[in-house]
Amino acid sequence: MNTKRKPTSEKLAEALRRAGAPKWMIDNANAGVYDDYKSPHAMPIATLVFDAEGMGLKGIAERAKGGEFDAEQWEAEAWRTSPEGRATFKEFFGRKQP
Repeated sequence: MNTKRKPTSEKLAEALRRAGAPKWMIDNANAGVYDDYKSPHAMPIATLVFDAEGMGLKGIAERAKGGEFDAEQWEAEAWRTSPEGRATFKEFFGRKQP
């Protein structure tokens, strides 16, 4: 993995900080609550939009709707090859991914 890559969750936390978001939202971003692959929520970006709109962060909500905080391809690949990703593929498709 390229060490210069910054996870989307970190980019979001920085954007939230700059936008004046409450600490709990920044903490959520850092914990992966709004992340496509780390979140306990089925629709993490919708959760981000809901929270941002509730806190008056219309710009963050619009950026999220526009896909700015969606995981990048390298993050999808990292998840796919992780133990969790492999277990998910095995559960759904009856086989492990390489």
